Amino acid sequence: MEDGSLRVAEIIVDVAHSNIDRVFDYYVDINIETPILGTRVLVPFNNRQIEGFVVRIKDNTEVPSNKMKSIIKVLDDYPVLNIKQLDLAFWMKRQYSCLLVHSLRVMIPAQLRGGKVSIKQKKYVSIKFNADISQEILLSLTRSKKQKQIIEYLIEKEEDVLLSQINIELGNSSSSIKSLKEKNLINISTRRVYRKPMTSLKDKEDKEVLLSNAQKEALNGIINNKSDNKKFIIHGVTGSGKTEVYMRLCSKMLQEGKGVIILVPEISLTPQMVGTFRARFKNIGAVLHSKLSAGERLDEWQRINEGDAKIVIGARSAVFAPVKNLGLIVIDEEHETSYKSETQPKYDAVEVSQYRCKQNDAVLLLGSATPTVTRYYKAKNGEYNLLRLPNRVGNAQMPETYIVDMRDEFKAKNMSIISRKLKVKLEDCLSRGEKAILFLNRRGYSTHVSCRDCGYVVKCEHCDVTMTYHMTDSKLRCHYCGMEMQPPTICPDCNSKYIKYFGGGTQKVAEEIQNLFDGVNVLRMDADTTTRKTSHADILKEFEKDDAQVLVGTQMITKGLDFHDVTLVGVIAADTSLYTSDYRAVERTFQLVAQVAGRAGRGNKKGDVVIQTYSPDNFAIINAANHDYESFYNEEIKMRQLMLYPPFAYFSRWVFQSEDEQASQYEAENAFKRMREFLENNLDIAQSVISLDVAPTQYVKIKGQYRYQLLIKYYSDDKGMEALRFFSLLETAGISLAYMTLEIDPLNMI
Repeated sequence: MEDGSLRVAEIIVDVAHSNIDRVFDYYVDINIETPILGTRVLVPFNNRQIEGFVVRIKDNTEVPSNKMKSIIKVLDDYPVLNIKQLDLAFWMKRQYSCLLVHSLRVMIPAQLRGGKVSIKQKKYVSIKFNADISQEILLSLTRSKKQKQIIEYLIEKEEDVLLSQINIELGNSSSSIKSLKEKNLINISTRRVYRKPMTSLKDKEDKEVLLSNAQKEALNGIINNKSDNKKFIIHGVTGSGKTEVYMRLCSKMLQEGKGVIILVPEISLTPQMVGTFRARFKNIGAVLHSKLSAGERLDEWQRINEGDAKIVIGARSAVFAPVKNLGLIVIDEEHETSYKSETQPKYDAVEVSQYRCKQNDAVLLLGSATPTVTRYYKAKNGEYNLLRLPNRVGNAQMPETYIVDMRDEFKAKNMSIISRKLKVKLEDCLSRGEKAILFLNRRGYSTHVSCRDCGYVVKCEHCDVTMTYHMTDSKLRCHYCGMEMQPPTICPDCNSKYIKYFGGGTQKVAEEIQNLFDGVNVLRMDADTTTRKTSHADILKEFEKDDAQVLVGTQMITKGLDFHDVTLVGVIAADTSLYTSDYRAVERTFQLVAQVAGRAGRGNKKGDVVIQTYSPDNFAIINAANHDYESFYNEEIKMRQLMLYPPFAYFSRWVFQSEDEQASQYEAENAFKRMREFLENNLDIAQSVISLDVAPTQYVKIKGQYRYQLLIKYYSDDKGMEALRFFSLLETAGISLAYMTLEIDPLNMI
């Protein structure tokens, strides 16, 4: 059908359902302004009015006229999504088999949708000067003492002043302000005010830094690169000056009129990174992460969208920031798992960055002291340009490391979670007035509560996991769904009184340090102590103070933190992640231990690291202690090739979940049968599939949902991807009894 008087808009309605995951045609009525691509509109849909996104404007449609409806109104006077973001959304739909609307939603603040947050405005007051009126005449026109006081105050300020500030400093002045306004002596204007996001650590001084030869080579290697390959990995030891290279590149981009995105893996790292960049680049940056308030996030996004913020620093979701003329994306600590989303859309921020850089002909720079094995393998094979920073900057040396076999501690009847070696090193460190960081990747006080008579373990009734004891409020808490309960005093299974608390978390470590060292100031940083918006920054500010001596925390303290007076790091239990049921368990253990060890001795003072373990001979522990990534990589890549693990093959899984265990199991097994039939009928594709397996997940019940998975292992060639694409269609092909999600290269197998 064609109609010369009306235009047609293709719209994605803001409803997350697979049955309507497509564009719908709507007339653009002549009575409303033609919307721009990427604007939000209000449309009639299924007897209600909902928001939608305009993805295309055209002159005709194949939809019959009696089926067509018109846009009700345009919600924005500017596009909330640009053309490249729309293209990115369609790419994500293909890449991650997600709903298109999920991809669109993640690119704009949730607060913008539905008008949930309005812009912030404030009233300003200024003198209405006239060339013929002097200050004396102006004051003579006011009889009231209060009015004169206000005029004198405004004259002294010599600038527009917030109305609220006048009321604070001069007392309630509303009636006097009103009178001055009526006399036409002052102006009152309403202006947009941007909310200020999370503050950084104390203001830093931007000192002139002389680059090392290695830093110069890395920087020049990027700036002078003439090839089409603009993807780089900087492999630099902890404290080697990667951040300075980032900032020099930012300066280069700003000189060329280009924008920059800096991604950090943890919100806890954002304050330090913001402080460092703010000292160099002043107020041209923006911050994006989930701890911002709704209004702050909206304001920061709009500053970026309007081109006022040219540098964006943030966690994973900041990869979608609408930066103008994007020239560089930096991903610090690229090995971190937090760059992969575990909610829809289940995207990888590194892959999204690669696509955005390709769209904009921009540079992608990944930095890490412990790169992922898969990406380091690709760098060695030319997919990335590999740059190296092998030494720490200045006179700083890598810390001396000690491995403590905790089996020997047990034999010596030391039942404490603090080894004798670590205790001695702590005594020395504290006596010198220096600081220590203690790492344990378990929060809480005790990891589980069980009966010594019958072995009963207290588990969450909604999840297939043990409850953790938290001494702060004397409760058991599930770290998956948040359920709380009072710990039992009698075993629910055998009525025994012998209930015991086993294991230890950060809370217990902090308590033990306080018991060992009278008066020591111990801070704790984990998910329990960082619930408020400014918690991360507040704790790090406190740790900077002279009287703060020990910081105990989980993995959020293992990377990025740069305190020159930290001379001791203790790894309380290096084995925590070593024996999990994941092919990356050894890699993650190496990364965690090596990263936290790198927090020690970053200044001119000697650093020590004590690693407590029950597996002192494991190559991940040994190489992390020796700061030897290459030896670790060479050993790990051999095992990956032998077992056909990434990068030599890949995993994807479909998780089926339902409140009915039989329903989730049935759908998983039915999908397995259909996939097997497909492979039997397509033998050329089947050759690229290494294995196909259906089973309950490691924790079969999470948040009241029973979970079964279909796991496929395949070669990363075209045929393997074809099998994956076929199976992703199952979501719209009969799955009805359970909710299904697809995870490509799943973050974990639990």
